[in-house]
Amino acid sequence: MQNKFVSICFRWLPELTVLLFICIGAVRCFSVSITHDEASTFNSEVIRNYGDILMGTGSNNHILNTFLIKLCTGLFGNSVFFIRLPNLLGFLLYMIYIVKLLRKSGAFFSLVPFQVILYST
Repeated sequence: MQNKFVSICFRWLPELTVLLFICIGAVRCFSVSITHDEASTFNSEVIRNYGDILMGTGSNNHILNTFLIKLCTGLFGNSVFFIRLPNLLGFLLYMIYIVKLLRKSGAFFSLVPFQVILYST
C-alpha cells in the first residue's frame, strides 16, 4: 500500500511542482511592484498601434511580448497583473512542455527533471 502511494506521488510530482511555481508566479504578479523594464515597455511601446509594434522600431520592443501586453490591457484594463499575464502564460506553456519533454526522453524518474524545473524559474 505504501509503495503504491509513493509511486503515485512520484508520478505527479513534476505536475505539482509546475502548479506550485505557477501559483507563486501568480502571487508575485499581484504583490511585486512594477519594474523599470515593464514600465518602459508599457509607457513607450504599448501605447503605439499594432502596426508600429510589429515593425519593431523601439529599443525596448520585444515584439510578441509587447503585442500580447497591448492585447491583454486592451481587453482587461491597465493593471499590473494584466501587464504580466502574457509572461505568466508563457511560463506556464514553457513548464508544461519541459515536463512533456522529460517524460518523453525517459529521464523522468531521475533528478534531472527537478533540476531543470528549478533552474528554469
